[in-house]
Amino acid sequence: RTVAPGQTFVAEPRLHAKREVDVAFVDVTLVGTEGWAHGESRATRELCRLGVRASGKRTLAEGNNVLSVRCTIPENAPPSHQGMAVYVRYRIDVHVGISWWPDARVSFEIQVHAPDDTVGEGVPRIYTTNTGGPRGTEPHVEVSLATDTVTPGGEVVGNITLYNVAHNQYRDVMLSLIARERLLHANGAQAGHADSRFASRIAIQPRHDGESHPFRLRIPARAAPARQQRLWRLEWLFEVEARARRSAVLRFPIRMLPNVTVSDASARLAAPTIGQQRVATHWASVAQRRGFQFLDMALQQKREAFDLHIQREHRGNEGTFLVARFEYPPLRMGLEAGPKKGLRRLMGGVDIGESELAKRIYAIGREDRQVSDLLRRMLPTLERFTLERFDDTRLEIAREGSGHSEQALDHFALDVLAVAEAWQSAREQLVAPKAMREARASWEELGRRLRGRFDPSDMSVSGELDGAAVEVITRWKGTSPFITDLIYRPPDRIDAELLLDCNASDWSPSDLEHLDGEARALVERLLGDSFWLTVEEDSIELDLAGAQMDAGTLLKRLRELAALAALLRTQTGPYR
Repeated sequence: RTVAPGQTFVAEPRLHAKREVDVAFVDVTLVGTEGWAHGESRATRELCRLGVRASGKRTLAEGNNVLSVRCTIPENAPPSHQGMAVYVRYRIDVHVGISWWPDARVSFEIQVHAPDDTVGEGVPRIYTTNTGGPRGTEPHVEVSLATDTVTPGGEVVGNITLYNVAHNQYRDVMLSLIARERLLHANGAQAGHADSRFASRIAIQPRHDGESHPFRLRIPARAAPARQQRLWRLEWLFEVEARARRSAVLRFPIRMLPNVTVSDASARLAAPTIGQQRVATHWASVAQRRGFQFLDMALQQKREAFDLHIQREHRGNEGTFLVARFEYPPLRMGLEAGPKKGLRRLMGGVDIGESELAKRIYAIGREDRQVSDLLRRMLPTLERFTLERFDDTRLEIAREGSGHSEQALDHFALDVLAVAEAWQSAREQLVAPKAMREARASWEELGRRLRGRFDPSDMSVSGELDGAAVEVITRWKGTSPFITDLIYRPPDRIDAELLLDCNASDWSPSDLEHLDGEARALVERLLGDSFWLTVEEDSIELDLAGAQMDAGTLLKRLRELAALAALLRTQTGPYR
């Protein structure tokens, strides 16, 4: 289970007894530790130890005995972490005192995630091996970054410039993102460090001094943000090594932030280069003419159905390309489409037509007819591009070009906008999944009544009910719908002591003891014909088994969830 600092959660020790057993007590303890282990050396420190007596002296009945206690993660608890040598861990210890018999003990690990935080955007940076410029015939490197802050799963974007080319036969450049774990003693003295490195090679053989070479280094999604603990510190470095007979190495700090703090849009944009001012004038003109925003050398447009970004990318020996990226709410149809390369040449995929582009594309998804319908509607506008990626959340198309010509950039923008219109129309008119095709009209009506959007790709609706955001989502296993998920997000947060997580086939009246009578009765009714009911601080979620062909009944269920939220809003927790 994952919890947040300051969050209260319910722990339910389940004690199984082969026969009746007299116990003196049942204790539940939340324990947090930090530390490191490197070679033969190690250090550890306890972050918290919070105990709760789940039960005093009692007799456990034969079979399963379920207890329930509330545990609260301290507000200042650091998030869980496991690095090469360092860690922050949390566990729940359960201790059962048994008279005249060895006590029973067991531990369970839990994950504490980092709280949302707002951090300012980074700034462009320039680094050089010598601030005074090249020295003699020594190799010299200058690096510019689009931003000095990055996030897990994002990219380090920048330019590399090499000097003294005539005196140094540069072979290539190695880019390395280094995670450095600094190990500390309890008194703060350093005990050493452990490094892990993510590296990429760029083949650069410049002909003249000062040539600008853009680069993009993908950051692993598992990369951890920089942080400071009492016994260790995680910091990030970026290293550029221009390899030649005499190599030059440039290393500098870079800020790795949690991916909730900073949009990765800036990380995908080209870093400033020589001659950028003239190019920027062309891009600003096209942005104004075609309804884009011009930000950080990119054209951006936000619509209800998608976000659109147009930018330049330098791809080494392949040259410079104009790239358009559409990002949109998930289709949830298992779509995977792209160039028919490698093993994809040998795999069948879905038949999407006989055009030249169709023959070059490999496409698969949950249902062949849906995939074929979507691609066939869009192929006429995609013919003018290289289709690089098309999946449930993103469409990427590209065309070779530097974007230095205003006319060429304008033509590219117009063609991209044609794709945008085709995409919006194709998604709205997409054929529904076979198992629920007959329910389309009913679901469309639900979308209208919720003043929202019906999505036939997965049979879902998002909208609002009396000012509260609601969603109805069909969950699929292969081509079969197995759960219909109703989500109600109340305007006001629900008391943390009134939260609920009930399996309709495995709950007892004791699970609802913290609720008032009217709320308890409504929950019992909801559980009577559902699969699962969950009440969180910011949402109420009801899972119904199988496909819901009559969406009219779903509106009734949503109103019941709204009624439950209203009842919980008027009730305070049992300990207040």
